[in-house]
Amino acid sequence: MFITISIIIPVYNGANYISDALSSVADQTFTDWECIVTDDASTDNSVEIINDFITRDKRFKLIKHDKNRGVSATRNTGLGDARGEYIAFLDQDDFYSPLAMESLLYVVQQSDADIAVGNFMLALDDIKYTKNLNIEFNTSDINISISDCPVEHFIGLSKKDKGAVWVWRRLWRKDIVKTIKFPEFHIFNEDLIFVLFSMGHTKKIATIDNVVVCHRLRDSSGSGYDFMVSESGLIAKLNCMMYIRQVFGEKYPKAFIDGLIYNLSRILLYSITLPLIQKENKITPKTASYILKHWNTDVIDTSVLSFWKRWKLWAMLKMISAYD
Repeated sequence: MFITISIIIPVYNGANYISDALSSVADQTFTDWECIVTDDASTDNSVEIINDFITRDKRFKLIKHDKNRGVSATRNTGLGDARGEYIAFLDQDDFYSPLAMESLLYVVQQSDADIAVGNFMLALDDIKYTKNLNIEFNTSDINISISDCPVEHFIGLSKKDKGAVWVWRRLWRKDIVKTIKFPEFHIFNEDLIFVLFSMGHTKKIATIDNVVVCHRLRDSSGSGYDFMVSESGLIAKLNCMMYIRQVFGEKYPKAFIDGLIYNLSRILLYSITLPLIQKENKITPKTASYILKHWNTDVIDTSVLSFWKRWKLWAMLKMISAYD
């Protein structure tokens, strides 16, 4: 059976939020969609909530992992099962505006673009989704910006928009992403990697200012944040930076890759490495040696730190690595 849009939602212990996400899909003004919800071995009642939606609406489908495999593998499972002509992603704790799919589909069809990119709004963790019954699609409300140079467009967008890399604000032609997978190895910034790969298959991209998704700013005690500021998160972030250099270094302008590395280096050094050493001393000698191996290379841009902070951090890492 022909399906226009496949919406893919990865879920892991999302019982507090998943009902809002699924309700926002069910309430779309565009109705020819399937929603593939992949549960990554949740231990809460996420599956029960999902099954309740399936009972009421057969456009929802559940795929369950037998063991926890991470968000990238969970998205890949959904992507592999998708039948739609177009692909969209939504996170379990976010929700769509009612016109999201209709707006993005209109954009790609009117512009003959490979990817449509919508705007988003940020909301506090305790926001609740409410159905808007008094909303209608109006083409005069949509102003489309088209670029035939997707790489340059993405570079420009990333300079002014911190959410440039997020996959949940986009609608892809399936042909663009059918051969792409989210990285399932020990890496961070999987959205960025997926978007960078997709740019290599894209000839035209269209952007609108209309808000298509509400992104929750989760409490920093969440498991994703805990992982990011852990030693494992540090290694995953560094692996991501190495991967970007190795895979995309020849595909994108050097200045763009340097800019990505600079921004990722700020997070790696300021937000993860320094706090781990100064507050908790949770960096092992092996990890310290791993960081020093890439110190002042094209993988870690240490110029993000002042001279004294750079020297102090180097000395602390050197001291820790001596115990290896």
